Amino acid sequence: MNRALFSIAIRFCMLIFVQVVVFNEIDFLGAYDPLIAILFLLLYPVNSDQFGFLIVSFFFGLSLDLFLMSGGVQACSFLVAAFARPTILRFTFGVSYDYHDINIRESSVPQQLNALGLIVLCHHTIMYSLIAFSWSRFLWIIERTLVNGIFTIVICFMLFYLIKKNGK
Repeated sequence: MNRALFSIAIRFCMLIFVQVVVFNEIDFLGAYDPLIAILFLLLYPVNSDQFGFLIVSFFFGLSLDLFLMSGGVQACSFLVAAFARPTILRFTFGVSYDYHDINIRESSVPQQLNALGLIVLCHHTIMYSLIAFSWSRFLWIIERTLVNGIFTIVICFMLFYLIKKNGK
């Protein structure tokens, strides 16, 4: 097993463990939990095989579903966000993404926030739409997506910089 695959496997296990044990127990304002597992989508290598990334993202979401008992919502949300990631990164980084010449850890703060924010927005919109599964709860979906999305972005960005500083 090469070093990149080992790093992905460790990140996979650690993010699920930390999400389930620590961050799922945080209830901000009684109803909002930060979903730091989204960092998996952001930190996955850009130059990897897209089909493999979709498979790994599906199983990552499925693993979260098993621990959080969320009935497939995470698997679907992670799969859609993984499918949208190339478009999001192309929008954020421009032509550099086409040449796989980007390193998210070394990019500028606005680019990091843009990529993280769009991935979180995509994931949370799908997740809360599947949870509600009704047009009558449209405002609830928007509220949950925005409030929990902002909370998730703040926590993920702080963790991203902790990981970045320890990685140097």
